[in-house]
Amino acid sequence: MTASSMNIAVTYYANYQNYMLLSGDSRRLHLENMLGGLFFPTIQELYDNASGWVITPNQRILNFTILEPQPRIVDEANHVCEINVRYDLKPEAKVFIVGEKKLYPITDFDTRNIVTGGSIYGTMVCRFLDPKWEVNFTPTYGPVQGN
Repeated sequence: MTASSMNIAVTYYANYQNYMLLSGDSRRLHLENMLGGLFFPTIQELYDNASGWVITPNQRILNFTILEPQPRIVDEANHVCEINVRYDLKPEAKVFIVGEKKLYPITDFDTRNIVTGGSIYGTMVCRFLDPKWEVNFTPTYGPVQGN
């Protein structure tokens, strides 16, 4: 269990969220060690029903930033640590609704109410299960004190 291997796990989670927004490929959603759910489940429903999708000039919709230099150990015996993070939404990402033939800002689909000022703040709680990590994202609904 190292900080660098945890960094890989939380970065993979961020890439997973981007992939789901860009592709709607819900087969990836069933990873047992990735907890916390999709940031925009309503967009996944649009993909599943072929009634809408995300349009963006970028390959990334979410820019991921780790807000602390080191993770905090929460439970050393069970190998649990946490770190505060932020996902910045690219404002040019839009959702196309087929039936209406219209584009909407991606934030219009924030049914979990986790977007604050164009960003999603939260804490990544990670547990090392040799040889992999279990990763859970918990939104904080705004910046955490000091970040």
